[in-house]
Amino acid sequence: MTHIFFLLCRGQVSHLHRIASDELWHFYGGDPLTVVEADPSAGAIRETTLGRSRPFHSVKGGVWFGARPEGEWSLGEHGATPAQRPRQRWALRDPVAGQRSAGRCR
Repeated sequence: MTHIFFLLCRGQVSHLHRIASDELWHFYGGDPLTVVEADPSAGAIRETTLGRSRPFHSVKGGVWFGARPEGEWSLGEHGATPAQRPRQRWALRDPVAGQRSAGRCR
């Protein structure tokens, strides 16, 4: 199992990427977090906002997805089983390229 904890600050995003496995997203704090999914086979784009009233969301394997904070910052985690392997992950660009460190929000 792979778990990735993250802090996204205003102006940062998790760029569109996809993995072979289903992935479960968890919201832990801060401002709401929007998960964007693009499913080319269905021709659909879906946005799901996570927050205190909806802290979990599942993304199906093979769907392109990313996320953005809806305020100053969002703290969350996503996990996948089986563990994510580099050859099972595809990105439209490097998910963190050109972004400031996620360790501090200004």
